[in-house]
Amino acid sequence: ASGDSDERVARRETLARRIVSHLFVVAHHPHAPGLMRAALGEAHAHWLSLAHGGAPHGAPGAAGTLH
Repeated sequence: ASGDSDERVARRETLARRIVSHLFVVAHHPHAPGLMRAALGEAHAHWLSLAHGGAPHGAPGAAGTLH
């Protein structure tokens, strides 16, 4: 959001990077079922876009908003 402090923005970016990392690891786990891997891969792409400050393809709302 436009009124967020630098500290809040940094925390949000750190959280997004952690989510991206965890989604990648779980999506590539050898025991994860195929459909789960696909869903987690899509979630990974979504969060990766958010972590880099952009909105994912077709996403409504403000770019870079992390929820």
